[in-house]
This record gives sequence, C-alpha cells and structure tokens, in this order.
Amino acid sequence: MGATFFSSSRFSNSSYHRQFSSPATAFPTPLMLIRSISLHFLPIVTDQQPPSSRRKIFLLYGAPTILYALGILGLSSIPDLSGPELPIIPFDKAAHVLEYGGLAILVLRSVSQYATGMFRATKIVGSFAAVAVFAILDELYQSTVPGRSSDPSDLLADALGGALGIVLALLWRRW
Repeated sequence: MGATFFSSSRFSNSSYHRQFSSPATAFPTPLMLIRSISLHFLPIVTDQQPPSSRRKIFLLYGAPTILYALGILGLSSIPDLSGPELPIIPFDKAAHVLEYGGLAILVLRSVSQYATGMFRATKIVGSFAAVAVFAILDELYQSTVPGRSSDPSDLLADALGGALGIVLALLWRRW
C-alpha cells in the first residue's frame, strides 16, 4: 500500500519523511512541498544552528561586512572629499580600488559562511555582483551629496577593486 510522496531517496533523511510518511498523508500539502524542497536546495547555516551560534556567526561574519559598507557610505557622505596626489595613479582611484577590494573580501567571507550549500562559483559571482550593485548605489548616492559627483571611472575602479579583492581572498583562503 505504501508508496508515499516522500519515498524517494532525496527525502529519506528529512524529518518531514518521518513525520508525513503515513498512507493518510500520501499527497503532501503545498507547505510540506516547500519545506521539503527548501531543506535540500537552500541549506543556509542560520537555519541549522541554535540561536547562540547564529549570533556568533553574525558577529564574526555579517557585522564586519555591514559596518564596512556603512563606513564606505559614511565616506561618500563627506562633501568635497579629496586626498593627496600620488605620482602614478590618482589617489581617488587607488582609494576606490582599496575600499572595494576590502568590501569584496568581507562579502565573499560572509557569503561563504552563510550559504554553505551553494556552489563555489555561485558564491564568487554572487559576491562580485553584490559588490558591483553596492558600487552603483554608492555612486548614485554620491551624486546627491553637495560637492560630490558620480563618475563612471570611479565605478570601474570599484569593480576592479571588487575583482581584485575576490582574487586575493581566493588565493589566501583557497575556497
């Protein structure tokens, strides 16, 4: 009598298999389907850890990334910000490469910790995309600050910094 929806090996280790495997529940509800599928496709570390461990993970990985991004926004809020002249490259572009390289390292570090079930390439591309979107939003924000302007070359420097930061993180950590 017995074949239920959860009889495949894919769902055999799931708590839903044990809970809903009786013949009376041979046809799962939509909520049961969503929960069982999400357990296998989205194994996020915060769903699998107790609250104290989630807090520790956030303080070690999430909070530094958020604080760093807020620091970038704080620097973007300063009107007429300028630095010393460098002989080889303009200070502005070097600062953009350095600050977004640091952000990329922190974002990749956070993504690698939180999204444990993702493919490595997905983490890398997602981290770069997040840094690039943040750079675009930062440049748009700078255009609203008096004495500041949005510059496409700054956006290129941000993207270069993000890419270099991810490469450095990969070489250093060998994700």
